[in-house]
Amino acid sequence: MKKIGFLICDVGNGHLTQAITFYNILKNNNFIVPIVVSCGYQENLEYKKIFYDSNYDFEKFWIGEEETNNLSLLNKINLIRSILKKMDTERIIKKYKLDMVISFWTPNLRTTFSVPCICIAPQFLINNNFNLKIIIRNFQNKQIPISVGEKNIYSPYWIPYLIDINPIKKIKTNKKIALAYAVSGIDFQKRLFKIAKNNPTFEIHFFFNTNPFINFPSNVIYHKTSRIEFKKYFVKAKCVLCTSGNELIQECIINKIPVATINCSNKQYEQVENMKKYVYKLKYAEIMENDLNLDLLSKKDLSISNKHFLKGLENREEKIIKLINSFLYL
Repeated sequence: MKKIGFLICDVGNGHLTQAITFYNILKNNNFIVPIVVSCGYQENLEYKKIFYDSNYDFEKFWIGEEETNNLSLLNKINLIRSILKKMDTERIIKKYKLDMVISFWTPNLRTTFSVPCICIAPQFLINNNFNLKIIIRNFQNKQIPISVGEKNIYSPYWIPYLIDINPIKKIKTNKKIALAYAVSGIDFQKRLFKIAKNNPTFEIHFFFNTNPFINFPSNVIYHKTSRIEFKKYFVKAKCVLCTSGNELIQECIINKIPVATINCSNKQYEQVENMKKYVYKLKYAEIMENDLNLDLLSKKDLSISNKHFLKGLENREEKIIKLINSFLYL
């Protein structure tokens, strides 16, 4: 049985969801996955709690502890700093006798690897980022960039989305509950303030990692970002307002919960591209405008979007295993 290790980042629940989905697929196909490493910032205690509390039987390490004390992953880290520090993946490979490493947006600038290192990221769909082009040029022959959801513009390899396809069990309630989630950005909060004022009959639960920058109307209830707490309200939500990450919008489509979105910043090129894709191209989401009517949003029919999205996930497991097997003997 082949052994595969994971490297994941702390940019949100999306990377953890992807890793868990991938882990389950590999385990179902008789691969051994002995270790998952997170490179998250030490101060991100909420993500660290999520990481350690996930109920899976892989071994978990956090950057700065035990085997990962020399790791330096690229996400949210200056490119030059990353080149200088390098990521000591080889220590992990040798200790656990791994046959392959799979990373979720953690491009590695080492010159050599003893085993194939697959880098999975939706960023490989985007052609307008200078740092990304530098990273791709530095990939070595054992590093394989794989895009998610759509064809890769940097290599021939891509896989279907790694979202959990099991729908939630919704709870019916007479309350008008809306969820709001942002990774960052003052613009989101400014719009949320106006939407809350214009929709006073809605109880809006706002999840954000730090205290809000704005004094919201009384119908906005603040929660510190929590994966577990969020799920409690997600099952009751009439609609969702969020920044333009991948995972939450996809979860809404899977569960037929109407969603409106804006990018957290015009400088965040991934979220800008996601806005174009989910709002204008696929029409999965609405734009989170100041005058958004939550009653109308809540009545949006997502049946066609749901069918279209699920079609793209057909034969996902077979496609992933076929791709993994093709790289095991590089």
